[in-house]
Amino acid sequence: MYQLAIFPLPLPRNVFRTPFMAWNCYAPELLLIADDWLTWCADNVFVTAHEIQTVQVTLGRQ
Repeated sequence: MYQLAIFPLPLPRNVFRTPFMAWNCYAPELLLIADDWLTWCADNVFVTAHEIQTVQVTLGRQ
């Protein structure tokens, strides 16, 4: 059995997947991004700094 880990930051593959798919859907063939680009992102894109904050917000009518 493995232990689940908490990831406070999004994974690069998940961040770039939708823009990658949209680009390849509409870009001309000459400008298509290679299929292994998401794997490259997963292996080479890292968070080096961040300023993430949690804030309380009120939803609904005031």
